[in-house]
Amino acid sequence: MNKPYVGYVNYMLRLYCTHPPRINGIMAEQENPWDPDRLPVFYNKRTEINWKACDEVVRVLPKQEKKMIYALFGTESEETVKMDTLVRQYCEWSGMSPSSAWTILNAVTDKIARKRGLW
Repeated sequence: MNKPYVGYVNYMLRLYCTHPPRINGIMAEQENPWDPDRLPVFYNKRTEINWKACDEVVRVLPKQEKKMIYALFGTESEETVKMDTLVRQYCEWSGMSPSSAWTILNAVTDKIARKRGLW
């Protein structure tokens, strides 16, 4: 099934993973979700809403799944590299099965889309 929101959610995840929550310059874990000290500076309200939707979903993921999301979306190169290539490379590196990685990625994408009212 072709999901029209996938490209937009991928954009949102790139924004989130390249501007992660921080406390005193260190990536924050699951503490106090929207403490102003841990939020990046947002250019507009839509960017803030997108970032917070991603944070709500990614923050509560198990550590291995969170690492996968940051690995797939946290670098500058993913805009020019196809997602299937990134998933394949991540699976080769981590030992995770591609079907598991796609299941996790699709679930995260769907949850973020629901939070943002895209689905």
